[in-house]
Amino acid sequence: MGISGGVSANSRLRAELEARGRAREVPTFVPSLALATDNAAMIAAAGLRRLHTGLVAPADLNADAALSL
Repeated sequence: MGISGGVSANSRLRAELEARGRAREVPTFVPSLALATDNAAMIAAAGLRRLHTGLVAPADLNADAALSL
């Protein structure tokens, strides 16, 4: 069993996953807290860099997972 991403920083979730793994004798994988982050800060930093260069998007811009940075 394992968890990743921002949710893996939740101490209660981490402890519960590890306890359930031990009880079932199943290996668990939990990243260190330094690696338990989500992409929100990265996306905000990329947006701020674009703003500082004068790049702004129109108000009707829709989400696009393939949008280049």
